[in-house]
Amino acid sequence: MLPGGAATGQFVSAPYGVAATPGFDRWLADLGAVLVVTTYESGRIIFFGCQEDGQLVNTARTFERAMGLCLDRNELHLSTLYQVWHFRNLLAPGNRFGDYDIFYAPRTCHVTGLLDIHDMAFEGDGRVVFANTFYSCVATFADGFSFRPLWKPPWISALAPEDRCHLNGLCVRDGKARYVTAVGRTDSREGWRAGRNGGGVLWDIVEDRPVAQGLCMPHSPRWHDGRLFFINAGTGFLCEANPAGGAVREVCFCPGFARGLAIHEGFALVGISSQRQNRTFSDVPLDANLKAHGATESRCALLVIDLAAGRIVHELTFSGSVNELYDVAVLPGARRANALGFMKDDIFYAINIAS
Repeated sequence: MLPGGAATGQFVSAPYGVAATPGFDRWLADLGAVLVVTTYESGRIIFFGCQEDGQLVNTARTFERAMGLCLDRNELHLSTLYQVWHFRNLLAPGNRFGDYDIFYAPRTCHVTGLLDIHDMAFEGDGRVVFANTFYSCVATFADGFSFRPLWKPPWISALAPEDRCHLNGLCVRDGKARYVTAVGRTDSREGWRAGRNGGGVLWDIVEDRPVAQGLCMPHSPRWHDGRLFFINAGTGFLCEANPAGGAVREVCFCPGFARGLAIHEGFALVGISSQRQNRTFSDVPLDANLKAHGATESRCALLVIDLAAGRIVHELTFSGSVNELYDVAVLPGARRANALGFMKDDIFYAINIAS
């Protein structure tokens, strides 16, 4: 069991724990990467890496309603309850700060107001785009404004803070925002809730057409190496879609409510959460599929799926205060990463000077 250390940030979260399957540490060390997750309800961003001796370690920072991640080695963007934080890596390649080879420090904050930002992504020119879920659109930042809308679904008649279709997922292809997921093609306040079982869609926003329809609470579209993946969360399956439209292939069953997907070196990293017993998560095929796959209940975990074999090969299971994950990301070419919080004096001395 790995203890979750005391986190620093905007508020204090209760303790959590993480248990890894045998060999996970060796797998991560061989991968030569850091894994990053956000925990939504418990408000954390957690970095998983390896020490020099190969031991698995994790470091957390707390941010209220930490959700969407958009990062590379140099910068990190994190959506929270009413803000998006922008961090910069203070370390040049080859440099270290203590045990860390990536050390993010907060540099700017965009106060958006309550947008319920879900997925975020870099476009090819570095612009950050995001799924603005409350306002049912794809958006970006604009100086002096909460957001600038870039695209709204053809079924949405007006931008309003009503979460009309639960547009949650977003990914980039060839440097431009290309695919989104929505739980319903609906145009009324939270209208998606009534048809979430079978009303979901994976949509091509460039060609303005559906790629896949009849989905159940789809999330996390990802374009990788010429293939389009997404999570059909209401059924529990990681899926691959034909980008030309039509065919959807179930790749692997994930025993929980799945959101958050990253793909690296032939592996899919999928976050799963314990199901909430409320109207959003009840009466979907996931319940029956859990039983069919021998699971008595869903759990909160980070799954490592071998895409070629279509099976789970490793798992990190969370306990304590962490019951839900939202986003998942991979930082290749790193051993350990951290982000600076706000509740200790370290923030006073995180100074870098422009040349």
